[in-house]
Amino acid sequence: MNDQQLAIYSKYFLKLRRDYRFGGAPHKPVLLLSIAELVKRGEITENRICITPELVLEFKNNWSKLVVTPHQPNFALPFFHLRSEPFWKLVPFAGMQIGVTGSASVKSFRNLKDTVAYAEMDMELFLLLNDPVSNAVLEQTLLDAYFPETKGKWREMDTYTIGSEISKQIISDTSLIYRKRIEELQRKLSRDAFEEEMFVRGGAFKREIPRYYGYRCAISGLRVETSYTIQLVDACHIIPFSESYNDTITNGIALCPNLHRAFDRGLISIN
Repeated sequence: MNDQQLAIYSKYFLKLRRDYRFGGAPHKPVLLLSIAELVKRGEITENRICITPELVLEFKNNWSKLVVTPHQPNFALPFFHLRSEPFWKLVPFAGMQIGVTGSASVKSFRNLKDTVAYAEMDMELFLLLNDPVSNAVLEQTLLDAYFPETKGKWREMDTYTIGSEISKQIISDTSLIYRKRIEELQRKLSRDAFEEEMFVRGGAFKREIPRYYGYRCAISGLRVETSYTIQLVDACHIIPFSESYNDTITNGIALCPNLHRAFDRGLISIN
């Protein structure tokens, strides 16, 4: 642990630039806590922070534990606006430009996801987050500064999480019930919130379908076992989600990439 670097980043964390309505926007602290947790669990392994369903889901779970103000859990806002901090740099895809509103905010979650390749965090900060002691110090700094009233919930072990509920729906819902859930979400959520919800649910579908098939291609039987969390089968919708609004097990099949591509292009079909 580098005490000097830890003091520098602790100071940065205490002086995050935020909107101060309703006592101060909690978005940046929640996102930083989420990143710290995923680094600790080995799910973020480099200082290039990508927009993944796992990170968005962690952000939403932590938000539900810590935030009691009227703010909305918009993931795109902190991922974009952390660029105003000295340790965070957005790197767009080649030839792409991030869409910005007249008030200099990000246009939408979809625009952010489609234009930003990753956010680059200072390597010094990433190394601190990889050290258990300094990670704990930085987490506590954020909790004490921004969530003094709810920080006790941070370490509570909940059997219920947003992710576990979505996985349960994918496994247990009928196609009709699931479609009604999606249509209801589309009616009541804002555009950005709905896009984030679909992104998280898409990630859960991609995780649950291969698991249900034992990580084996349903047609070829291909299964590659490794010592890492790597798989060589894809989750494929039998009827496209855009038509069915159906992420349930009954509308999913695990296919190896070449057969997935052939299925998507109509070269093979399932009766």
